[in-house]
Amino acid sequence: MENYSKVELLALIKTYNKKNTNNKIINIDKLKKKELYDICLQYSLITSSKSLDNEINFNNVPKDHLIQNIEIHFLKKNKKIPREFIKMNKKELIDFIQLNNVQHYTPEMLKKEIKFYEEKDLYKRIIIYNIMKYDNIDTTNINNHEEFVKKNKLDTDLKFVNEYAILLKTLYDAFDTFCDSTGLEYDRNNKKSFPKIIELLKTISR
Repeated sequence: MENYSKVELLALIKTYNKKNTNNKIINIDKLKKKELYDICLQYSLITSSKSLDNEINFNNVPKDHLIQNIEIHFLKKNKKIPREFIKMNKKELIDFIQLNNVQHYTPEMLKKEIKFYEEKDLYKRIIIYNIMKYDNIDTTNINNHEEFVKKNKLDTDLKFVNEYAILLKTLYDAFDTFCDSTGLEYDRNNKKSFPKIIELLKTISR
């Protein structure tokens, strides 16, 4: 039962009522979540599994919840949800969800999914940060980011990660400008890091 919110259970029953006008389930707005859940089981609107068996009426789902579903949809593609979705009205969000087969999540499922992808993104950022700052990581055999970070005892202090990234970009931009002006060549396809740029700067100071 914890996999369904009261709103979702109501939505399932209301969808059923629209399709079965002669056999409506009445007085549902006054029922408790457990009572709604039992009715949904009784009418086979859900099973005891975690999946939702009938299509949710998204008009009964809060807008914030719709946006969270879309957010996870993009997270699974390693993308951030575009800002324009925040400004969309409910109909536009529902249209996107239905057109792109966006999976529907209960509030409990949402929390678990968001936590999972936030942690996954965190460990990827830690790996990138360590490459950038120390350049001492072999990334060819990373199967599990969390295990890799812990096994290799990587630096997890990301307090100034943005500042480091800006500084590194500034150094490389300046060095690229210098190379373009002087005709100096170097492998620009290498992963950028502080140890690499320091070595490159040494080559022009000798």
